[in-house]
Amino acid sequence: MIESKGKKILCTAEILFLVLATFSPHVPQVIEIGVTLALIVISIWLLAKQNNGDVPLDNTILIAMICFVLAMLCDVRNVFGGQPYSMVDFMYPCYFLCGYLVAKRHSKTQFYDTLEKIVFVAAILSLVGMSVYYINSSWIYSFPTYVQGGRTHRTLFFFNYLFEGTWMAVRNSGFAWEPGAFQILINLALQIAIQRQDGKRLFSRVCIYTLAVIFTRSTIGYVVLAINLFCLVRKHKKYLPIIATACVLGLVVIIPELQYQIQYKLFGSRAFGARFTPLINAIKYAWYMPLGLGSTGYDAVYESAYIGSYDCFTQILLRFGYPMLIYVMGRIVKIFRSDNKYIAIILIISFLSEPIWGNLLITAMYYLEDKKTLGVPDGEIVAV
Repeated sequence: MIESKGKKILCTAEILFLVLATFSPHVPQVIEIGVTLALIVISIWLLAKQNNGDVPLDNTILIAMICFVLAMLCDVRNVFGGQPYSMVDFMYPCYFLCGYLVAKRHSKTQFYDTLEKIVFVAAILSLVGMSVYYINSSWIYSFPTYVQGGRTHRTLFFFNYLFEGTWMAVRNSGFAWEPGAFQILINLALQIAIQRQDGKRLFSRVCIYTLAVIFTRSTIGYVVLAINLFCLVRKHKKYLPIIATACVLGLVVIIPELQYQIQYKLFGSRAFGARFTPLINAIKYAWYMPLGLGSTGYDAVYESAYIGSYDCFTQILLRFGYPMLIYVMGRIVKIFRSDNKYIAIILIISFLSEPIWGNLLITAMYYLEDKKTLGVPDGEIVAV
């Protein structure tokens, strides 16, 4: 019993680190990389111990490493132009290897259940953080500050208050670097809850997660939330009248929000142009660079060429080329063909707005469907 509880605590700590490393701006990169390397070493040792001294690396991770090495070798040419070689070329392979090894040590059920519990707490805390805007927003100016992207923001660490100069964004960013990133985590957890919960536990989660996403005011977040609610109604038909009633009663809020999204965030808006133009430029640029620019080459030209896109797909193309893009899409197709197809859909849509494709939590999710390759039964944990 004690050993089992210890394994669960360590599993929770491990997945919590993946979540924070992926979404929080407060995890110093040196700590993120250090813990990632430590997790790689520990995971190799544990898997070798489980498999009589052998570390079972299958073709899926070896192919990823080959894609990275090809891009890294091509990136060497950029050093001769005086640009220092980017350590990002080494960071992404480490993230993929760590995600792969972590996924092999935890069952899919345990991983997703633990992730959902962590996010549920974060969602509740985010609503607490949002309440400060409406109770007394002047309190926010006394909170600790942090700097990201040249901007100074305020934080309670479990909730970040974002500023553009003196203007304060009244949106739910939770502990993430921005609301669009936080909604990905919330929507993933909502989908997990829909698939694995029922009764009062599901109802409470639907309410909390829906409110948390609505307060992000993220366009992509709303789209994914609609998909999640559609999935909820398909699986639990009793929610249809509840959702329909909530929509009718909420029209006074929904209509102004739709007008805001159309005017300020969709086609023709400045926000849309700031994302769409670099996207088109990146696609044109990548057409002539099938193996990518490499991270060194990308860092050297992304501002002057205006290719600093926000989506995952062009980021992969520009840094690591078509082989890596095909590989990542193959991983998502693997998820789609499993019993978690809606998680694959959420990832694809979320990839359109946030460059999270190579972050630790996402890389671990790529490999959860390969559990049978190492013979770890679903529901079992391999931990210290």
